[in-house]
Amino acid sequence: MTRTHSALLSLLLVSLFYSFAAAGFELKGEISRLQSKFGRSRPYPILIMDKEELQWRFAQADALSDQDDDDVREARRVKIIQTYVKEVIGVELTEIEAMQYDTYATILKDGAFALPLFKSMYPAVYKMCAVMPASPHSNRRLEYDRLLMFKNQDAHLGQHFDDLKTTLSYEVLARFSLYHELAHCLDDTFMPKTYDYEDPHSVHLSESFAETVALLMMEAEGFKDIAHPRAELRSIYSHRIGMNFAQNPQGGLGNPSYIASGAIYNLADVLLNTPSLNPGDDIYVVARDVVHQFATPSRALTAITRWLEDAVSAETQYREWSMSAPDLFLESYERLMHYRNTVPLMAQTAFAGTGNTLPVTGVLLPIEKDLCQAFKKKDRASFVRILNRLTHDLRQEFDTPERQQARQSELQQIYFTMQERCVAH
Repeated sequence: MTRTHSALLSLLLVSLFYSFAAAGFELKGEISRLQSKFGRSRPYPILIMDKEELQWRFAQADALSDQDDDDVREARRVKIIQTYVKEVIGVELTEIEAMQYDTYATILKDGAFALPLFKSMYPAVYKMCAVMPASPHSNRRLEYDRLLMFKNQDAHLGQHFDDLKTTLSYEVLARFSLYHELAHCLDDTFMPKTYDYEDPHSVHLSESFAETVALLMMEAEGFKDIAHPRAELRSIYSHRIGMNFAQNPQGGLGNPSYIASGAIYNLADVLLNTPSLNPGDDIYVVARDVVHQFATPSRALTAITRWLEDAVSAETQYREWSMSAPDLFLESYERLMHYRNTVPLMAQTAFAGTGNTLPVTGVLLPIEKDLCQAFKKKDRASFVRILNRLTHDLRQEFDTPERQQARQSELQQIYFTMQERCVAH
């Protein structure tokens, strides 16, 4: 047995052991549980989409395409989405409504979103609300990359994941992301107003509510001591990515929410001031109270956005305004100073240093040929079992960061690969 074969055998044994150890958390199982619990908890249906199930159906129907103008495949996907939604929650979608979800089930399938469809607008009345979970093909490092955009090294000044002092586990990150998007669909106060007004402040209030509900749900399920590391994560994004976006508005084509994203995702105050639930507390009432008390007011959000664009000019301007018109600007100036004195510091102290690289351990398993065989036979159970083994292997954070990113891309594109390389019919 060669050294390579020995290493692969050892890695396989570790991976098999890990598949049992990781069985306590599966995104698919969590989707099913939450769908059962919350799917009919509002006047409108909520659908937590199993995007892996949709991808399987798309690929088996030869409905995936990397061509923007492939109308035939798009039409197939639309019908599949209509059928899937009717199966799970009994709602009939028009072709136009299903096409709205198609974008998030294909082009944007790896991100996490909450997507309502409307009966009417102004005020917004939902027909249904869909939760689109983030890709399950991830791990702790890759989730931090997704949430903090470490590829944007102009914003992070050379620091990256390995420089963080403390990190949340993949399970906590994945659950929190799922609960956050679910909270948007459960929100009948702030989320609808983002469609009524479409201004950055309404988005901030909606994000504050979703973050608070997610934290309360996590703590109610026994996950403790996550508020501070989550606040660090949000502060890193708010200061570093927020400043980069505010100073480079062309990246978002001048979109106001893109420019104000640092202020929108300034969520440390709501996280750090969320109380523990007492018996009998209504989680949504508690979350709304937190938002009303600790989310950033509208004028202060504008001030923080201005500060992220040009700190010196904003401080000077708001200091002058706070003295000349205190009724209008004193609170905004005080909130701006609070942001300046806390969020950048929290972002800075979350990192230990610069340029550290953790040692590489292990290698990732090769993608098995049996995956293609299972796809050809339309053997969904075997296909999922093999794919889960590869996903669990990725969770171990084996191999280099570059190989982990490459493997994630492979797994995220696996259904398209199967469609192109294996016979589906």
